Amino acid sequence: MRSIRSNLVLWTVGALAIGVVIVLAATYVLQRKQLGTLFDEELKQVALAVHLREDWQDRRLRIARPGFFLSVRAYDPNGRVYFETALPSFPPDLPQTFEEGHAHVGSSEGAWRIFTHVTDEGVVQVGQPLASRDALARDLSLRMLMPMLLLIPLLVALIAWLLQRGLEPLRETSLLVSNRDAARLDPLPTANVPEELRPLIEQINALLGRLDASLGAQRRFLADAAHELRSPVAALSLQVQLAARAQSDAARHAALAELARGTERARRLG
Repeated sequence: MRSIRSNLVLWTVGALAIGVVIVLAATYVLQRKQLGTLFDEELKQVALAVHLREDWQDRRLRIARPGFFLSVRAYDPNGRVYFETALPSFPPDLPQTFEEGHAHVGSSEGAWRIFTHVTDEGVVQVGQPLASRDALARDLSLRMLMPMLLLIPLLVALIAWLLQRGLEPLRETSLLVSNRDAARLDPLPTANVPEELRPLIEQINALLGRLDASLGAQRRFLADAAHELRSPVAALSLQVQLAARAQSDAARHAALAELARGTERARRLG
């Protein structure tokens, strides 16, 4: 059977592991929500920043820049495309939308989050795959997880040390109990004993008291029995001496008969 300290350490480690999983899940959900709000606003700002007339006349997309990770395209109310980004680009089957605002749209490459801005010159659609948001949220959550994983062994070592210190009174009590025997049945000290350990020590002291009383009664019984047997034994010893010193057969038989009666009385007394 494992020790109390081992069980407590295992339970604590299990609780820490569950806590880490809960924190990681909560962190992912929170990061995902915050990133969603942030990127939704960016989709909107990019869509509002596009000037269809200028971009269509110049045949270029002025908002394109290194590291730009949003897909942008513009089209007229009939769906004729004015321009769109090449990298990154929309999936070929992602439908055009004509209603202002954010929306989730499915495609062969997965779900996308888009913002549609409707103007007199046409429609601007800005989008981003939801998988990229999920990946970023996971990356941020895992970055938070690594310090926690490094901290767990330190916490386990600290908890094990604290448990050893906390269970020291139990070890001391065990040592005091092991020093007790039939010749030493005095109560265990209760001074400076933790409240959780006090009921156990009180029960042990009560047991020691009952054992001391029982052994005392046994010692008194043996003393009384020895006193009661002392006179019959002395009488039997005298009869043996008389039988040994008898000068005649009649005297010897009389002494032996008295010895037999004395033996029977001693047997009944025992």
